[in-house]
Amino acid sequence: MLFKAFVQRGELTESIHTAKCLVKNSNFKTILSSGHCRDLVYPRSAIKIFQALPFINSGAHEKYFLNEKILAIACSSHCGEPNHLNILKDWLKKINLSIKNLKCGIHNPINNEATNNLLLSGQKPVQLHNNCSGKHLAMLSGCLANKMEYDNYVDYDHPYQKLIRNSLEYFTESSIKQKYIGIDGCNAPQYAFSIDNLTNAIINLIKKKNIIIDSKSGYSGAGKNLKEKFTHKNLYSSIHTYGIHKHRHTSEIDQEFSKISSSKVDYIFVPHLIPTFRGMLSTIYVEKTNGVTTKKIYNELKKYHKKNYFIKIAPLNKNLGTENVLNTNFCEISICSLKDKNKLLILSAIDNLVKGAAGQAVQNMNVIFGYKENLGLL
Repeated sequence: MLFKAFVQRGELTESIHTAKCLVKNSNFKTILSSGHCRDLVYPRSAIKIFQALPFINSGAHEKYFLNEKILAIACSSHCGEPNHLNILKDWLKKINLSIKNLKCGIHNPINNEATNNLLLSGQKPVQLHNNCSGKHLAMLSGCLANKMEYDNYVDYDHPYQKLIRNSLEYFTESSIKQKYIGIDGCNAPQYAFSIDNLTNAIINLIKKKNIIIDSKSGYSGAGKNLKEKFTHKNLYSSIHTYGIHKHRHTSEIDQEFSKISSSKVDYIFVPHLIPTFRGMLSTIYVEKTNGVTTKKIYNELKKYHKKNYFIKIAPLNKNLGTENVLNTNFCEISICSLKDKNKLLILSAIDNLVKGAAGQAVQNMNVIFGYKENLGLL
């Protein structure tokens, strides 16, 4: 049933407003619903924060020294008051663009006092008065940081708009359908989602999803001059952490996450040296997205690596060690359920001296020069 809000003036009900409503807690449990969770709506300005994520991911805020006030106005609708205009003018100056580059259109400030003062001053509103100008400046800044053409940045086919769609699909856990694409009042593309998907998007945004990567490597993984790097006693008969604050492979982890995620992925990476010469076993703890089962992830992983000769997906919930991969170029992966149904475990085993080093180099050379990928590796 629709919820109703009554506006009273004296004893008279002046107007009645109906609303579709869905409220969930942080565990995606429905607290209150009008029964319209599958209905599609255009969220318009309610998704500004998701439209701003590619701007953050581009690093534009760091490149142009944009402060927290600018980040806030990029994610919200402003009212065209003097303090808002000062922030926007400063932003334009920092990215060295003109007000004419904004495609958001012009309207009077939303704030009545600001509108009256503008009228009394004899001035006309400009693009910066548009309540969406912060969102548009974020798009322009993101284009500049990504070295994209920006004259047509609001076009549906522009690569920056593709980044925004990726962000929306990631957080709403749904695909944008072509027949539900429109144009917002500020000329930017707009997309319809179910109320349920939009509710999940907000929860996904605020719910921290840390990935914990616990990797254990044979001491050969520490490279040359092992005893000079690790001076603790019982080096060859004890377990020891290393590279906690800075590890040479974190940049590669960041690189690969950036290829599949439109937002920054938080993770903790802790490597260990163990008292064995070679081999590496990584235990990865992951929080699942709402509605995604361990079996589904397992099936997707098998499908993804179907043609990858050196990747072997173990049966679901299989314990894993390095015994099957030593002295080979294979990587063995296992997906396991945990007692906490909202989490899962990924186990990955390689030989750090073959798949983690020389074997991978040979494999890369084979791919580059068009040779059979497993040439010289079996």
